[in-house]
Amino acid sequence: MNISIFVEKANKKYNLDLEAISGKGGLDKRLITTVVTNRPGLALVGFFENFAYDRVQIIGKGEQAYIKSAYESKDEDRISKIESFLDFDIPCCIVSDYKGLPDGFLRYADERDIPILASSLDTYQLTFSVELILNYELAPSTVVNGVMFDIYDYGVLIIGKSGIGKSEIALELLSRKHRFVADDLVLIRKIRYPEGYKAVAFPYVQDAGLVEIRGIGVLNVEELLGLGFIIPKKEIDMVIELVDWDDSMVID
Repeated sequence: MNISIFVEKANKKYNLDLEAISGKGGLDKRLITTVVTNRPGLALVGFFENFAYDRVQIIGKGEQAYIKSAYESKDEDRISKIESFLDFDIPCCIVSDYKGLPDGFLRYADERDIPILASSLDTYQLTFSVELILNYELAPSTVVNGVMFDIYDYGVLIIGKSGIGKSEIALELLSRKHRFVADDLVLIRKIRYPEGYKAVAFPYVQDAGLVEIRGIGVLNVEELLGLGFIIPKKEIDMVIELVDWDDSMVID
């Protein structure tokens, strides 16, 4: 995912309100490939052993104070080490609780096409939010044809070929006041949690909350039952596949 797409998703879907203040030439060129972020404190003072340069770099208050101090004092040795940090092929820097950075630092980042993104969040909130977003957006994913419901707090995905009756089952589940996730196209992501990976279902399209029933038309779940019966995602606990009946089949 390039930085431009990350900023767009972070601002529109997660209200992170990031602003590119330098290195805009790298927004479409540089890629984020890992979920984990990095605090570059040691790199800024010239220690690059095991430097995780391939991660999004979070610049907190301490790093900002150090950068400002180096440029304000015109300490060429410290400035050289800070600029060496920017010589690495890092995806971007995100500055928490942004109050301004020296022009020299921003100018060097601009020359290197390294995006510097400003945020009003504190370092803890920013790091948590960025890693949460990347965990979802970079997760391996697939799209299946089916319907997804929360049935008694149990995530149930119903799949099957087109026309076999998935949407009719969705209508019956709605009539029983079960919570709706998605109809027709279901996006499934493999999300990392502390206890391990889980498959999580999301609506694939933006106009989630609509169910199309043959012979009836399109139903708006929010208008029928209220917004409380629509949820944006649900872990998948069970998958049910609908198949055409065959007398020769052995059913357990």
